[in-house]
Amino acid sequence: MSAGWKPIIRECRNHVPIIEGVNHLGAGLLVSPDGLIVTNAHVVDNKGTLLVSLHDGTRAKGVMVHRHERSDLAIVRAAIHTRQYFPLDDRLAQGYDAGDEVLAIGHPRGLHFTSTRGIVSEPSRRTPDGRFVQTDVAINPGNSGGPLLDAQGNLVGINTWLRTDSHGLGFAIPGAQVLEYFLEFSRLRHTGRVAIPNDEELAELEQSLSPPELFEAAAELAELTILQPDEEVPADRWGWTVSTPSGNEFFATIGERSFVITRYIADLTSTSPEDEKFLFQLLRWQNEMHWCKFWIDDDHELFLGYGRPFEDLDVSEACSALLEMSKTVDSYLATS
Repeated sequence: MSAGWKPIIRECRNHVPIIEGVNHLGAGLLVSPDGLIVTNAHVVDNKGTLLVSLHDGTRAKGVMVHRHERSDLAIVRAAIHTRQYFPLDDRLAQGYDAGDEVLAIGHPRGLHFTSTRGIVSEPSRRTPDGRFVQTDVAINPGNSGGPLLDAQGNLVGINTWLRTDSHGLGFAIPGAQVLEYFLEFSRLRHTGRVAIPNDEELAELEQSLSPPELFEAAAELAELTILQPDEEVPADRWGWTVSTPSGNEFFATIGERSFVITRYIADLTSTSPEDEKFLFQLLRWQNEMHWCKFWIDDDHELFLGYGRPFEDLDVSEACSALLEMSKTVDSYLATS
């Protein structure tokens, strides 16, 4: 990435919050000092509290306060107060054309604050759902609601969807349309036609994600298949068998106290000519893994797993652990 994009990334990534809800994880654009965030309507819903996180570590509760289904835009209010926000009316890109370089910032597959670069493929692509900025920038689930920026750090559009049957076909709602929507929302707010909760009201809201809802949202984001419930878990927990992309399996349990995923790897009491190669392979994986770890039980059986308290667990961390488990299980079984 050229040096010219680095200050734009440093400045703008704290304007691109992670938005986590019951059914989705996506991005947004922080556009006011009192915590108003523009995002896609399909990123948020009416099913309770949202968790909003910024690059600087700020975490706050939020709720959707307005949405426009047809344009796929919505406004979230989070309990955030900051001088670092993206002023829409001053930072609207002008005169961009096919071939101009653009940058997307978002949280694809739960990988926080990821920046991807490409070009404008077509500045005004007509589709059955309206006109969009077409781009070849890499866009994945978790990018929705995040900004598409030009080389000056101005808003080209809000990333909203991609053609899942193709590569390099992403679409963004034009920045002018986003600004028009936000100005209309501001008029509704100032005339009292939209209710905006204050920080105290947001603090009183209960956490929206129950343990099974959080796990199912993480598995959906990771694009992993939940095969069946695991019946042999305590009454205060939920358990599942999960399938990897290659059809292998591992197990996950979650409750009010903890989140655990596990996979049996091998019986270390057996010996074979491949043992040395096997141990070196485990060492290599151990060095590569961030979330999951290996451990040996009292019967000298080797397991791969991840565990942590449920408190403060979010969808994106659970998604990252599931993805790492899936990748390592598939890699191990492909070589064993």
